[in-house]
Amino acid sequence: MKLSTIQKIGGISIIVGSLLLTFWTILYVSILPIDKIKVDFSILVSNSNWRWIISLAFIATLLMIFGFTAVYSRMYESAGIIGFVGYVFVALAYIVQTALTTWELFLYPIIVHNEKSIFLIQDKIILFSSEFKTYRLILEISLFLGVLLFCLALIRNKMFPKISGYLIFFGSIIYAISQLFNIYVEIGGILILSAGCFIIGFRLFSTKD
Repeated sequence: MKLSTIQKIGGISIIVGSLLLTFWTILYVSILPIDKIKVDFSILVSNSNWRWIISLAFIATLLMIFGFTAVYSRMYESAGIIGFVGYVFVALAYIVQTALTTWELFLYPIIVHNEKSIFLIQDKIILFSSEFKTYRLILEISLFLGVLLFCLALIRNKMFPKISGYLIFFGSIIYAISQLFNIYVEIGGILILSAGCFIIGFRLFSTKD
């Protein structure tokens, strides 16, 4: 299979991934009882819609890893060390995010549906633990460094529209700091990020060999 074909598949991958993130964002807010998130997070996890909604985010992050790899393969010759380091941190951030989503999809429901362990979610023992905070910090630092460097290379590269780099950068930063605000700020960041990803995915897919 030619590299250009793999890149086109990567373009489709990042487009689908960004759309799934958008759907996940809308469904998360409209279907799950997010008004209970600060009172009792276990109410969200025990909701019958939790698994399939979170599965959208799980699939999306996997597709985004492949998509960003395809994007980097298209511009690596001109991206330099900045683009390479940026790609490494972006990939790391999405891998960490995928692992986090794996817990939400496969482990959180088990914990919540067991009366002996539900307190770990109900009393936010996991969410407020030093280990979880460290994990989130790794995610946020990787995301910040990755998008800063990768988007800089993306903006300087003539193969992709500059607006895509700006959207991915600001969307990722808003998402990273959303914990300081509320769920709606996080959602706004994801929507902006998804818009940028859709643009570069479309360009990657539509570029002729």
